[in-house]
Amino acid sequence: MPSIIFLCFVSLFMGTAIVTLSPPLRQVLLHLWEFFCNERNTVEPVKNEIDRILEETMDKFAKSFDNDNAVDYNQNIDPIVYDREKLGEQLQNENNVLEAPWNTRMMMETTPRGNLIMKYNLYKHAFEYYADNHIPHTLLNVAAMRFVLMYRCRDFFVDENYLPKDRKSKLTEAIQKYEESKKKKNAADNKSGREKTDLKNGPFLKPKKVTVTTTTTNPVNPEWTEKKKPEEKTINKFSYMGKLVNFSFLKKPKPIHTMNGFETKQLFDFGKKLSYEEYKKRMATSK
Repeated sequence: MPSIIFLCFVSLFMGTAIVTLSPPLRQVLLHLWEFFCNERNTVEPVKNEIDRILEETMDKFAKSFDNDNAVDYNQNIDPIVYDREKLGEQLQNENNVLEAPWNTRMMMETTPRGNLIMKYNLYKHAFEYYADNHIPHTLLNVAAMRFVLMYRCRDFFVDENYLPKDRKSKLTEAIQKYEESKKKKNAADNKSGREKTDLKNGPFLKPKKVTVTTTTTNPVNPEWTEKKKPEEKTINKFSYMGKLVNFSFLKKPKPIHTMNGFETKQLFDFGKKLSYEEYKKRMATSK
């Protein structure tokens, strides 16, 4: 509608008055005429800030796979992380050497929705973050991509919606192989258990065989077919830890409690510490 009004307005001058117009004004009118009358002229939609940041970060992330021969983007991941059994044994120890480095590797990020602090939890296999505002999942993945490139731990990023189509995290492959071997082992154990206790030939009441026929066609609409299940994809895990004020940059040493929390500065027997029971006995005899 605005373009039609403009064309009607310009047409009044194109026949008679355009001749008397000055050259600059005449040039402006001609440019406006070409802009509104050209049907092929389309204005590209302006991308919002989040889409722009996502596109730039995904481009850098995809280029990292082209430089695998020059740069090792997984050099900070210990090989034990890819072995689920060995990793489980190591993580049972509270003071293990695998988690300690990742507790100190953190990243501060500025996003259109506010600031955040991100770190990786090796035990959870999840990205932990602190933020004062709600951070959408898209920006969390942007921060995770930057984190894994910064700390050379690219296999921690497992989201197949953002990974290149021909690429997959080795950590995901290791977990899938472990789960498959675990299922096979459980199936073999169950089979051996059933063979030991054979209930089929035992003195039990056997149920009657019931034949069930299933159809995949809809009697109302014969052209109906079953919908295919959507392909399951691995995604990143994010764990919200609270506000930025809750994050502590200093690592506080854990207090060591001896003798069930009781400790005395009164030393007897050449500096040997006493239990609470022995301490009370000696205090009673000293009175």
